[in-house]
Amino acid sequence: MGMLQSYCQPCKISSVEKDMQKRIVYKRPSRSSSDDKARTSPSTNTCPHFTMSYDHKELLQKHYRQTLLEQRPDVFHKTMLMCIQSSPKLNEIIACQMYCFRDLTKWPKLNRLSQAQCYFFDRLIHELHLDSFAVSEAVYQLGIIHFRYAQYGLKPHFLDLWRQHLEGFLEKLKFENSDEKAAFIEAFRVLTSYVTESMNLAYSRCQQEAAARAKEQPAPPAD
Repeated sequence: MGMLQSYCQPCKISSVEKDMQKRIVYKRPSRSSSDDKARTSPSTNTCPHFTMSYDHKELLQKHYRQTLLEQRPDVFHKTMLMCIQSSPKLNEIIACQMYCFRDLTKWPKLNRLSQAQCYFFDRLIHELHLDSFAVSEAVYQLGIIHFRYAQYGLKPHFLDLWRQHLEGFLEKLKFENSDEKAAFIEAFRVLTSYVTESMNLAYSRCQQEAAARAKEQPAPPAD
């Protein structure tokens, strides 16, 4: 990571990040209300519902904290560092066009974003219990939030880059049973693939809506 080290001024929290921190916490809908919400939620009309087998859900609930976070508590931070190393443009995006020149391993903003990722997946798995509607809604809303980083250059393919690097760390986990390890990695792949695809879809929808609104605005009067 030597190439990632240098110096910069302290980073400020942008309005986009503040909004992300506020909305990153999602409440699990009750069984009695989920059907009604599904008919009115914009994400359910534009995004396929999340589906996962019972066995895969059990594996994620068993090993996300016990194995992944126990062995690699910094997995999301390391993943972000690898993404920046692969695509330095991410540094500028995260810093909201104020390129950070410091030792990125000690960048507070990157630490916060990494912790938010860890917390987000923990909520999907342990608080939302990988419920189809709850996961679909949470992921789609997060995609809408990420679209606000488009003004700083965020592109959907960065999510695919993130997923690829994360899977690289999953492959390094130690399991007593190799078959269980393979099944856990596959389960996590199902989840992260859904997350990236749905966030990409939300990003695309927001882009289309922004373009439509721009066309509706009246042209400035001619001189």
